[in-house]
Amino acid sequence: MEKIFIRNLSVCTIIGTLAHERTHRQRVIFDLELCCNGKAAEVSDDIFRAVDYSAVEKIVVETAENS
Repeated sequence: MEKIFIRNLSVCTIIGTLAHERTHRQRVIFDLELCCNGKAAEVSDDIFRAVDYSAVEKIVVETAENS
């Protein structure tokens, strides 16, 4: 298993449980560590079979912003 690290991913989102916490977006910093199997990309030497870092980042940002 390989590990992918995405550090200091900054997202503005609504967090908190109290009413006043949920009126303004707050900045949240994500540090991600993902385990993945990169064997298919390694064996085939096909970059399109590797993990797409930008797609992972996009999913995290969209999920946080829309939560």
